[in-house]
Amino acid sequence: MTLTPFIRAFFAKMSVRRILRWTLIVVLIIPLGFCTGIAGLNYSGYCFDRYNPYGKSGYLSDDERIRRNIVGVLGHYRYIRFVPEEMPTAGIPIPRNEKHARALNAKGIEISQDQLILYRDAEEFIVMNPDCCNFGRRGLYGEYSDSDILRKFTGFSAGYFNAKYQIRYRDSNGQIQSRWTGTTFQETNCGHGVQY
Repeated sequence: MTLTPFIRAFFAKMSVRRILRWTLIVVLIIPLGFCTGIAGLNYSGYCFDRYNPYGKSGYLSDDERIRRNIVGVLGHYRYIRFVPEEMPTAGIPIPRNEKHARALNAKGIEISQDQLILYRDAEEFIVMNPDCCNFGRRGLYGEYSDSDILRKFTGFSAGYFNAKYQIRYRDSNGQIQSRWTGTTFQETNCGHGVQY
């Protein structure tokens, strides 16, 4: 009860204009400060836990990013039905399902699902393709560089996952053959990739 006269006295000394000014400052500054803090964390690469496939808030290591995207590459690998004659140019999408199994690059050979040799897991992929993968600020082919600032502030671009790997298959004589291909993913702060 002793607080009521104090509050009354405080507001009696302030004009309506001054109260509105302070209310406006509080209403604008607090949300603006919150949004600025979130944007700053996003820009620095911080992953908020609800989007993180690893189940924790914080910064992902390059190894965590690389492992996650190798699993993504292996998910697409089984749909390959076309082996390029040479490294494909940047921007040719990797197959995502049977419908998109034919590559856009016409130079190369077509293979069947039976001819394609699948990788058992990410460990075999790394053993068969040493130094295959990296995570950095530039794309595999050099055409992709730092993202625009808006994508960084929203957490939709932490950098690029790059992979050069072998497509292994059996030729018509049953001999194991391989040719190199590559792909680039732009990653979010939480390790989700958008393929280029």
